[in-house]
Amino acid sequence: MSSSRRISRGWIRALAAFFCLAFGISSCSSQDVTAEAEDADSIYGERTIALIAEAVNWLGTPYRYGGRGSGGVDCSGFVRAVLIAMGETDVPASSRGFAGYGDEVQGDIEPGDILLFAHGGIIDHVGIAVSPDSFIHAASVGPRTGVIVSNLSENYWKSSFAGARRLEGVKN
Repeated sequence: MSSSRRISRGWIRALAAFFCLAFGISSCSSQDVTAEAEDADSIYGERTIALIAEAVNWLGTPYRYGGRGSGGVDCSGFVRAVLIAMGETDVPASSRGFAGYGDEVQGDIEPGDILLFAHGGIIDHVGIAVSPDSFIHAASVGPRTGVIVSNLSENYWKSSFAGARRLEGVKN
């Protein structure tokens, strides 16, 4: 990544603090978060942090079926827009298309993974992991809609989880 696109330590620190607060991670102390976030070789690379930061910029965007822009997005439009902003090419336009995008995750979910959800055996929803148990996505129904963060332990998401895909270069 060129130095002009490099994420400053201040941004990494702020983003890490945001995740601790937003997701109620009780084991985070500001010193621990700062120390880990400042380590350029920590478990998450700069590209992963940039991907999550781009996704977080979309929080609050309204849901709109078929939408692909800041005026409203559906789930695949949201994931597609984030990936295109990150310089990805040939990004699928539908939830089903993401089932073959990137590499199948064998093991634990990591931030930046594309999460797939299915009903009746058909992939019908996608999101982006922000932690091993939470993800950001464009929700069409429920108490909150639009681009939100949800927990994978919620019954609805746990029961419809169909797998995850990892993009090249997103994890160190």
